[in-house]
Amino acid sequence: MSHADMNNCCGFNEAAAAFSWNSPKKAINPYLDPAEVAPVSALSNLITLYAADNEQEQLRREALSDQVWERYFFNESRDPVQREMEQDKLISRAKLAHEQQRFNPDMVILADVNAQPSHISKPLMQRIKYFSNLGRPKAYSRYLRETIKPCLERLEHVRDSQLSASFRFMASHEGLDGLLILPEMSQDQVKRLSTLVAAHMSMCLDAACGDLYASDDVKPEEIRKTWEKVAAETLRLDVIPPAFEQLRRKRNRRKPVPYELIPGSLARMLCADWWYRKLWKMRCEWREEQLRAVCLVSKKASPYVSYEAVMHKREQRRKSLEFFRSHELVNEDGDTLDMEDVVNASSSNPAHRRNEMMACVKGLE
Repeated sequence: MSHADMNNCCGFNEAAAAFSWNSPKKAINPYLDPAEVAPVSALSNLITLYAADNEQEQLRREALSDQVWERYFFNESRDPVQREMEQDKLISRAKLAHEQQRFNPDMVILADVNAQPSHISKPLMQRIKYFSNLGRPKAYSRYLRETIKPCLERLEHVRDSQLSASFRFMASHEGLDGLLILPEMSQDQVKRLSTLVAAHMSMCLDAACGDLYASDDVKPEEIRKTWEKVAAETLRLDVIPPAFEQLRRKRNRRKPVPYELIPGSLARMLCADWWYRKLWKMRCEWREEQLRAVCLVSKKASPYVSYEAVMHKREQRRKSLEFFRSHELVNEDGDTLDMEDVVNASSSNPAHRRNEMMACVKGLE
């Protein structure tokens, strides 16, 4: 290339560099160059929110689909393979427990204790753990065989004596199966059970009225027969109906039947609050008998009554005192008296009742 050609080429390059599109461009490096951020707008925000909602909806549908699959298709009741595997596991556990109990009779006693309700199993297991931590296997085994096992046997006898045949028959009715576990219930559960019992008595009254009241001319004796049917259902629960002695059938009755007591007696037998008081009293008595059977009420453990009954009585006493302190008494003359002072000065004060009792039994020890 001649000197003139070189000059022409350099002139062309200089003329081309004068334009922006002919300038050299920078190489692209995604690892070093910062990413360009798109400008934020209302449309971009709506698109982002819509995508997030779609993602959450998709996750919710997938979770719901998994729940439906596990509930209706992938469970042991519908999958024969899964059901067979679960049955094999249960059989193997039962065989293992049977072998352990056959070679170690103490395991049978521990299994029986764990099968008891919590108000019995917890304190017994605390005593058993105390003996097991002593590090004396012979004393621990002797305690289980000579103390715990007789307690469980007495407990079964007490339960059999509490649940009579008529009581079991009443528990066979729909919704009344909770009567069989009455000592294990809390206050709320007893309230629900008393509502069901009151509803059952109402149904019995309706059935008795439909059988007897065929005409409009109803005699008092027919009303008493209706009362007898409801009272018979009440007696099956080992509860004496109201005004039972005055209204029951007697062979040599000297006084006329007081028919005016029938409405009040029926109203009580159909009242859920009345049944709650009766069932709660029965529950507390049965529970105390069971706790005495397993030696949880004794001179060393809790004398006279169980610790649970003491706590319940103290809580009742505290609520009563709060009520007395928040109210006042006003007599006919307009004088205001503190209710707490009036109650403490009356025979409702436990200290006065205790003094009266000790005065009555003085010399009878």
